[in-house]
Amino acid sequence: YKRQYQRRVHGVVSLVISVLALLLGLFVPELSLLFQVLGGSTAAFICFVVPALFTLKLRAAGSGYSEITASAAEGWRSRLSDGVLLASTWALLLGGIVVGVLATGFTVWDLAKSS
Repeated sequence: YKRQYQRRVHGVVSLVISVLALLLGLFVPELSLLFQVLGGSTAAFICFVVPALFTLKLRAAGSGYSEITASAAEGWRSRLSDGVLLASTWALLLGGIVVGVLATGFTVWDLAKSS
């Protein structure tokens, strides 16, 4: 049942993404407008939010987090406590959300002002 549910969810998500892409292609007069609106939020999401979420997911999983951080950065990892790493991860996540919202908001405001 779980596999059938996952296929159904995958199909619905794929259909929604395809319909949204079609609607954007039909109704957005210039491609540069689309790049301006999506650029700020997507860049902030990929650069800041996703790595922070991955780090929090590894931390929640338990042993995988310590093994990966110990092998990837043995030098500075031993000097930082878990609390500092957790605080910096949350700062990265929240900062990325703020930057994405502000970048998208300023872009929309600039487009509205110039129209």
